[in-house]
Amino acid sequence: MRAIALVIVFASANCQSATSYTYQVLDLWDGQTNLTSINNSGQITGYLNRGLKSHGIVYFNASYERFDVPSFTFPGTSSTVANGINDQRYIVGQFSDGRGDHAIVRDPVSQDFTPIDLPAGGSLPTFTRAGDINNLGVIVGSFTDAGQVQRGFSRDAGTVDVVSFPGPNVIGTELHDINDQGTSVGRFFDGVSHTAHGFILSNGQFDQFDVPIAGTCSTGLFGINNLGQMVGDYAIAKGYGGLGGFVYDNGTLTTISVPGFEFTTPFGINDQGVIGGRVELRWGIAWS
Repeated sequence: MRAIALVIVFASANCQSATSYTYQVLDLWDGQTNLTSINNSGQITGYLNRGLKSHGIVYFNASYERFDVPSFTFPGTSSTVANGINDQRYIVGQFSDGRGDHAIVRDPVSQDFTPIDLPAGGSLPTFTRAGDINNLGVIVGSFTDAGQVQRGFSRDAGTVDVVSFPGPNVIGTELHDINDQGTSVGRFFDGVSHTAHGFILSNGQFDQFDVPIAGTCSTGLFGINNLGQMVGDYAIAKGYGGLGGFVYDNGTLTTISVPGFEFTTPFGINDQGVIGGRVELRWGIAWS
């Protein structure tokens, strides 16, 4: 299957009161299109896949800019992914080279890229991913440490905090988004049940989050806005993959599913309730 872009616009920022939507096809690329984050101006980051190569994009006003980390600055670069954008238009993501994946920040004025590699036991990790950046410049993401364990991180003005969900069966932790209040969302993986679970991290306190639908065995939390509204996906069949998407707004769960498609995954939500994500086919989708 091919992934396609998904933009969802609810009738109001209060997702509980939104009762209808429309959608349109966005043919961005003859390959895979993924939308990952949206700021309060409606600018959406994402990436395009063709074969083994990815290209970062910013989608806005029915057009998109494609960009790549330059190989003359970072030799061996093969792919670029854009995962997050804030209101100042700083973009975070990662690029790939022969050593692995490396988190990056793109400056909105100079368009220059700054790498973020986290030390892991005296050597660079094989994987570092920047998931998103808030309006205070705090970046969250994930990396693989020297023991090949995936952990989350939060980076504030050069100071890095490593994040691992507590528990004896946890084999990996991801941080995906952070709002301006400093609340982060992500997911962790249980090595015994082979399932994923969402979590919320606020003021050092972890709270596990699982979609309250009968038969759900895996949940991922991928986006949170400044109103505390969260988006993610859930699976009924055992495994880590997504089946349906959802918005969770102050105790109310709204499921998201595009008819005729097997997978729906929302990745980011802005303060107006606009969501970016993907479904698993060729064309892009916009909901309003």
